[in-house]
Amino acid sequence: MADQTFVDNTTVVNAAGFLQPVNDAVYKGVNPIYVTSGGTANAQTVTLPASVLATVATGSAFTFKAGLTNTGALTLSIIGQVTVAAQPVHLGANALIGGEVRAGDVVTVWWDGTNFQLMPTESLPSLVRAWINFSATGGVISTNQAYGLSVVRNSVGNYTVTITNALAAATYCVSVMGFLSGHFIITSGPSAKSTSAFTFTTANEAATLVDPTEIDVIVVGQR
Repeated sequence: MADQTFVDNTTVVNAAGFLQPVNDAVYKGVNPIYVTSGGTANAQTVTLPASVLATVATGSAFTFKAGLTNTGALTLSIIGQVTVAAQPVHLGANALIGGEVRAGDVVTVWWDGTNFQLMPTESLPSLVRAWINFSATGGVISTNQAYGLSVVRNSVGNYTVTITNALAAATYCVSVMGFLSGHFIITSGPSAKSTSAFTFTTANEAATLVDPTEIDVIVVGQR
């Protein structure tokens, strides 16, 4: 459907041609201006139909399929009736560093008046990738809740965590918190890190290895 100018009391001659795209957009989720970005890896462009994008206001959002993977700071230009010259794409106050927009990702950005802000995607390295909450009371592992992680107890206060879907590199971050009534739990690790597993230990304030009644593990990294 082309861009329309509506006038009161004017008959729509091609009703099906007008209403079908509306139906597709509303009920089938079809985006009539969905496009794939071009340009270069770190200077991407999104070219919309000529009738689209008469103005860009603060808060305007754009969704597109990334045609390239950024390897550093990224700029984006939106081309329609008007052209938004290449502007930085940020995560909050920070420029991208590489890998946040990956070829094939469906990407949404919004204009904050100064930069395009990148909404979360599967490629964002800042996203929590996996977590687990478990207890080791009496030396028995009992998983309360987990996503993408499993754990085995090697010995008192010593555990190996397996990452179901291996990450891109072994430089991911791990946060471990342990709880045991009446004690301050000290966690050590991760050690023996690979893209799919790591180990850690838990000890009390006297540096004696113990099995906490509750342990939380969070993994942050790029898949």
